[in-house]
Amino acid sequence: MVARELPLEELNVSSYIYYVLVEDEGWEKLLDSNERPRLKRQLIEKIAGSLKMQVNIVCQRTKKMLDSIEEAYRRTRYEVITFEARLEERGLFGMSQPFGIIPFEVGLEFDPYLNTPIVPGSSVKGAVRSAWRSLFGQDEKEAENYVFGTTKRVGACIFHDGYPIEAGRNGYLLYPDVLTPHYMKEGKDILKENEAKPSPVVYLTVAPETVFKFLIAMPKDVDGRLRDMFRKAVLEALRLGIGGKTSIGYGRFSLRSLRMEVSM
Repeated sequence: MVARELPLEELNVSSYIYYVLVEDEGWEKLLDSNERPRLKRQLIEKIAGSLKMQVNIVCQRTKKMLDSIEEAYRRTRYEVITFEARLEERGLFGMSQPFGIIPFEVGLEFDPYLNTPIVPGSSVKGAVRSAWRSLFGQDEKEAENYVFGTTKRVGACIFHDGYPIEAGRNGYLLYPDVLTPHYMKEGKDILKENEAKPSPVVYLTVAPETVFKFLIAMPKDVDGRLRDMFRKAVLEALRLGIGGKTSIGYGRFSLRSLRMEVSM
């Protein structure tokens, strides 16, 4: 047992991680390299299992919140761009974030209030901007600066965090994964080849096949040409991937729906 037994369907997993690290004396065994893998696996299994039991409630909450945000923008001067997309592989968003980084050494972007992993709006913006540059290069620099902003001015579009609205593979929101660095030990680089050895690092990722909903707010007066360019950049960003490890397929999405409407 990692810590005192709590009903899985009631766990706030963000709080639970800190509870385990602070309150459970057994975690002092993390200093013992022989105990470390077992305790990490045990904690990951409990976290992933807890969210699986809560997935319907979590997704109902995220849908309700996203609907409220969308309605708020429709009552203002903004057009609301909404799209739903499914992860084709695991997702790794916010590797340097506090959630999970102490026990697992790799963080994850997580909303502690809604008790769910998220795709940060900043990552969505960065991916779409990168796709824009890939598609249009320097020829549309002025339009790019208008949409995304510069160091001196705010961009016209507002990118919200993406939230899961459907569970991933086998009903999970979180999946375990492992990195196996060979040239690092206890946070220090190994410079001698004869001292290198595999050191598995188990950590959490977003489950493949999880469906996310995204919202982007854009001023109503944007012309049709710019809106079409933006749409192409969004589609390209989903194809190329968002977050970490996209070069090996992580964070790549398949589009389920895309809606761009100007509210009256």
